[in-house]
Amino acid sequence: MVSEKDPSEPKDLSFKYIFSGDLKELHVNGAYGGLAPDGTIRMGVYSERRAIPNFERRSINPDMTLGPALEEDTKYTMVRIVQASLVFSVSTAKSFVTWLNDHIKQAEKLKEELSKTSGKGGNE
Repeated sequence: MVSEKDPSEPKDLSFKYIFSGDLKELHVNGAYGGLAPDGTIRMGVYSERRAIPNFERRSINPDMTLGPALEEDTKYTMVRIVQASLVFSVSTAKSFVTWLNDHIKQAEKLKEELSKTSGKGGNE
């Protein structure tokens, strides 16, 4: 026998998005992480850039402008700034994958349409 759904159960949900006062928009070049012992997925998202020297000594040109660098102390070539650490369940990760795939398809379709209208033929 098939039971009928309880008529008091909601048929849909509405969500209001509230943005935190300290919300930051992050540029993300990559991620690093893995599984935690509790089974959650931990992902640190980072942006990367060339390293800024710890120290620099420059010559002074006769017109009192800065000349070329004479000495520079740079320990690393590139730096990765970890912007945020994300912790989520496997089911949430699957939702992320679906959401990302949907948006990747939309972006690729838009790029293809723009390429056709600009006469580039999509061979970029």
